[in-house]
Amino acid sequence: MGKIFTSQQFVDKFIWLVNKVPNEYYSGSQWLTYDKATGKFRMDCVLSVKGILWNFSGDKNKARGGAIYKANGVPDFTCNGALNYCTDVSTDFSKIVPGAYACMVGTKYNHTGICIKSATATERGKMFECTTGWGTRKCIISEFDIYGNRYYNGVKNVAKWTKHGKLQWVDYSNQPPQPEPKKTIDELAKEVIAGKWGNGEERKRRLTEAGYDYRAVQDRVNELVKEKKYIQLTADVWCRTGGFGFKYPKYKVIPKGTKCELISKNVGKANGYNWDKIVYDGKTVYLPNKWSTYL
Repeated sequence: MGKIFTSQQFVDKFIWLVNKVPNEYYSGSQWLTYDKATGKFRMDCVLSVKGILWNFSGDKNKARGGAIYKANGVPDFTCNGALNYCTDVSTDFSKIVPGAYACMVGTKYNHTGICIKSATATERGKMFECTTGWGTRKCIISEFDIYGNRYYNGVKNVAKWTKHGKLQWVDYSNQPPQPEPKKTIDELAKEVIAGKWGNGEERKRRLTEAGYDYRAVQDRVNELVKEKKYIQLTADVWCRTGGFGFKYPKYKVIPKGTKCELISKNVGKANGYNWDKIVYDGKTVYLPNKWSTYL
């Protein structure tokens, strides 16, 4: 099968579609038709991709904007079915390249995108999509992270990308090398939770000055915090192993200000205190929660 586009030409087509072609999201038989009433071409996620491969030119005086069904030997395909015409199919969105095809296999959503810019561990990538998401109802360029999460104007969408691949009609050779990240978003998020990057504006300033994408890091922090609960101590406190109460052996003094993962709150009462079960220094321990702030 011959190549129709280089990856850069393919990317440029979708940037052109977003910026130069009046369009609206429309799912149905009137694919790529020009609506004189609105002055816009009608298309949906996968039809916008097939349209480009089928020679869509945006000419309102031509049927379907110049697109011809199955032109260039490109068959009709569904959102997920396009992966049958892809190589290097992967779930790792740190490896997606410009011009690659993305979809949502394994979810309840049928949706398609084309990578405009790769994502790294510290910076979001960019993705073309024709969508109703975020109330847009048109072709847009959204953002995504290496986990496949989607964002537009800083707002995260519940639906995420799950697989990507290289379409057989696009030449992906001569891709620019991707810069090696200094630290991953996960590494940074865990450091933020541990208090190593400060709070509020200080955290934003320090991460930005260090060359990291503050928003991407903070979003991951929020995800991790939702997954786990933490406490922060307002005083130095002895923790104990084996159970709650002074009858159990002391383990270590946890310094004031330390954040610890909370396993269970108020697991019991002993010696006049309510006790929590937490993780400290990689070990499950117990401590009186009089000096605990719940995060």
